[in-house]
Amino acid sequence: MNPVESDPDHLPVSHMLRAIAEIERDTAAGPSLFFGDKRTQKVVLFDVIHLAESASRTTPTFRKENRSIRWVRIASVGAQVLTSAGRESNLKRVWEFTQVEVPRIGRSLRRTRSRGPNHLRQVPDD
Repeated sequence: MNPVESDPDHLPVSHMLRAIAEIERDTAAGPSLFFGDKRTQKVVLFDVIHLAESASRTTPTFRKENRSIRWVRIASVGAQVLTSAGRESNLKRVWEFTQVEVPRIGRSLRRTRSRGPNHLRQVPDD
């Protein structure tokens, strides 16, 4: 069996990295576009839900071995998006999450992935 196929975290982590890349791309124009354009908000909110759902599919071992990632925060923001999408206060929290947490999560996941499948040791975050 291919090592990637035997790694139950390969697919959810790949999906997380894809969602992160899309969030970074879709927020690159800055807060004016995000707060002023409903379509951009919908796209980013969908990407945050995708990130949270993919994170929920990682194994407990992966989450334990990658404690620098704030797993509860990812789930919390995903749940907030589902329950109160479009509210101004929620949009502010989502924007902050995309600017502060998402880059950290991406760095941690890329370092973990660069070390290959089934390599779950903790890598310190910046």
